[in-house]
Amino acid sequence: MKNTLDWLSRSEQGGPGVEVYRDKTALLIGASPGRLGASRAMGHLNDVLGNIGVDVLPERFSLPRASEAFDPSGELADAERRRDLEKRIREFAAFSGAASPKA
Repeated sequence: MKNTLDWLSRSEQGGPGVEVYRDKTALLIGASPGRLGASRAMGHLNDVLGNIGVDVLPERFSLPRASEAFDPSGELADAERRRDLEKRIREFAAFSGAASPKA
């Protein structure tokens, strides 16, 4: 992922800078089989995205023990985790609208 971000944010030789991420917004969501739910990776990703001009929602969603977190239908089994994810998505929608450049 980091390599992709680096390549896409590079300027072409002799040309203007390619700013594909400028004025974009992001919500960081991570899942892992461990107990930290990718929180370390999200911390690093937050730094990288901030350096290339992405506005990152301060709140994140982390899902530890992801291999055990879903019911047979594919839904998050824990209702509180499901509500937390839904809340983050609503916050992101509001944040994205507020962070968008005005035409």
